[in-house]
Amino acid sequence: MNKDNISTRIAIMISRLYNGEVISLKELAEEFNTSYRTLQRDIARLHFFPIKRLPNGKYTLEESELVDNRNAQMIRKFAALSGLKNLYPNLSDDFIVSLLNDQVNHIYQIKPQAQEDMSSKNDLFEELSVAILQTNKIEFDYINSKTSSISKRTAAPYKLINKNGIWYLIAENKGQLKHFALRNIINLVVLKTKFKPKQECLNLLDTQRDWVGDCINAKILIIHRAKEYFLRKPNLKNFNIIKEDEMSLIISANFTYEDELLNFIKSWIPCLFILEPKDLAKKLENELKSYLNDTLCHLSSL
Repeated sequence: MNKDNISTRIAIMISRLYNGEVISLKELAEEFNTSYRTLQRDIARLHFFPIKRLPNGKYTLEESELVDNRNAQMIRKFAALSGLKNLYPNLSDDFIVSLLNDQVNHIYQIKPQAQEDMSSKNDLFEELSVAILQTNKIEFDYINSKTSSISKRTAAPYKLINKNGIWYLIAENKGQLKHFALRNIINLVVLKTKFKPKQECLNLLDTQRDWVGDCINAKILIIHRAKEYFLRKPNLKNFNIIKEDEMSLIISANFTYEDELLNFIKSWIPCLFILEPKDLAKKLENELKSYLNDTLCHLSSL
C-alpha cells in the first residue's frame, strides 16, 4: 500500500479512529515516512469528524465505540468529497459499521489506480483550496507540457478535481472555464481581489464531469482476456466501442492530459495498447524500454 498518497493516509487514519484507536501524529509521520506538518494538514482536513485532541497531543474520537447515524453521514460526506463513494455498491449505515469493523473489513481490498506523486505540491494544494473557499483570484505561471514554454495566468479558481490519478485546477480564465494540471502550476500568488462565482460555471461543474476542452482522443486496443473485466470496471466511463471480435476490443476515449492517458494504460499493462495517437504510443514504448533497461542495470550491479 502506498502510504505517500494523501487519500491512503486519511483512509488509514479514519479506519483506526473508528476502530477506537488513539493515534499519534508523530508515530504516523514515521510510519508513513512523511513530515509531522503533513499529518497536521491531514487531520485538519477531517474537521467535520468528531475528533478530539487529547492533552498528550494524540487524537481520538469523542464517540469511538459505535458509528451512529451522524457519524455515518459524515463518512458518506467524506466519501463523496474525496471521490471514494463509487468504490462501494452502497454506503448504508450497516455497511459502514461493517467496513470499519476489524473482524469484517479484512474481506475488502482496494487496489487504487496509479496516482501522480503530489508530495512536492502540498503547499500549492492547500493555498488553492483556501483561494477557492474564500473566492480569491489567483495568479500563476503555467508550464505548457508540449513546448515547455511558460505563460502567466490570472484566474478565478472553482474546483480541484482528480481524474484518473491526475490533479487539475478548474478555473475561469479569460471568461472561460479551463483545466490546469497542478504539476504544471508554479509561482502561485493568491490575490486580495475577490470574485463572485458565476452560476453558469457552477451549473457546468455540477452537470458535466468531462467538460474540459482540448481533449486527447485515443484509440485503444484491449486484448481478449481483459475484455470482460475492462467492461465491468468503471475506471473509464465514457468511451465508444469501435470494433469488437473474439480476439480483441478497440475503443475510443477522450483524455484531458497526456499523463492521464499514459497512467491509465500503465495500470492495465500488458492488456491494453495505444493505437492512436501514434506519438503517445511511441512515448509509452520509450518509457517502458527505459524502465526495463534501468531495472536490468540495477539488477546486474547487485
